[in-house]
Amino acid sequence: APTKVQCVECNLIWCFQCHSPWHDGIQCKEFRRGDRMLKKWAREVHYGQHNAQQCPSCKVTNFN
Repeated sequence: APTKVQCVECNLIWCFQCHSPWHDGIQCKEFRRGDRMLKKWAREVHYGQHNAQQCPSCKVTNFN
């Protein structure tokens, strides 16, 4: 089972096993599969625009 870890410096909660953001209720393998699908979708271009872009300041992915 995944182990939840919280950074003592920034309080980020992540999965110790797969080093991904915490994915409550799903196994690491399932999370990675979904993450790959999301990244593939984000690379697709529709009507000349990408589906997802990173914020230039904080690097958070924003969806169109």
